[in-house]
Amino acid sequence: MLPLARFWTWLGAAYVPAAATGIFFVYNGTHRGVLISAGYLGLAASFAVGAILASVLALYVMGARKSATSTVAPPNTLFEDETHRSPLFSWGTVLVFAMAVLTGLACFGNRYVDSRIHLWDSPTPISDSFFGSRSKAFAAGCPKGPCFAMGQRMEGKKATDHVVEYVLYWTDGLLVFLFLCLLAALAFLIHAWRRRSEPPRYEL
Repeated sequence: MLPLARFWTWLGAAYVPAAATGIFFVYNGTHRGVLISAGYLGLAASFAVGAILASVLALYVMGARKSATSTVAPPNTLFEDETHRSPLFSWGTVLVFAMAVLTGLACFGNRYVDSRIHLWDSPTPISDSFFGSRSKAFAAGCPKGPCFAMGQRMEGKKATDHVVEYVLYWTDGLLVFLFLCLLAALAFLIHAWRRRSEPPRYEL
């Protein structure tokens, strides 16, 4: 189970500083369209990382239950291994990773809901609300893209780079898909957690 623990630790340890940097940027940058785009990407990444962490944790818990290991939390392989470990440190790592993902979802999601769909070459939104602008975008359709941006891209006649194109069905559809993946991973984790440890087997 050590490879699972190593991957779990590596992914969580990489996500924590990346999320912290992203959160700082989306609330302290200058161009609103770029910040909203960064919020979208951060939200998608947080859903994906949360789903992967929960799935790997579930697999580790199932293995620990099967082998009747005393601590079902994976070791933080940056500081521990499976023979020299502290349950408090292992569970503390689980808590840190979980709180980091929840914080990322909340902060990136809060920035993304500021999104107002703009026509690709327009400085003004097509509606002043999150859902209203999407409704109008779907009603208008997009025979040939790019048609829409998820935030303000144009400042006068000058276009700003790094504002994500809003693609009907796909842009928000990706978030819905990743959200469902996260829910499935959490359900898998709950199932693994509720499984009873197998009794030790003795050979005669």
